[in-house]
Amino acid sequence: MTLGRRSILEPEAELIVVTATPKQTWGRAPLLRLVPSESDGRPHYRIAYGDPDRNFLLSKRDGTWALRLRKHLKSTEVLEKQLELEARFVAPEMGKRRNRRHVDLDVPAPLRLYVSVRIAPPKR
Repeated sequence: MTLGRRSILEPEAELIVVTATPKQTWGRAPLLRLVPSESDGRPHYRIAYGDPDRNFLLSKRDGTWALRLRKHLKSTEVLEKQLELEARFVAPEMGKRRNRRHVDLDVPAPLRLYVSVRIAPPKR
């Protein structure tokens, strides 16, 4: 995986490796769960790079984000992708000025997670 887009100023990012069989992904089973730490801000995750065919989606339920496959894979299908996930922290709302732009200098820079996904049938 190339990390050419990363700035020298950006802190070291984590690489997460996910391996599964196609049957383990059936029924919209999560490949990865993202549980935020407790803080004042709420994280918002998105797939920044690596999914031009839109095979994956990030969904949120009860404060936990999950990376899932968008489509059902056949049991003999192989899918290998390198994804870059971005987490931005949304600050709690400030009063009733919802439509005005507000820059909060206390909000941290986006967090980057690099995820290597390999879905393949089991070796026999």
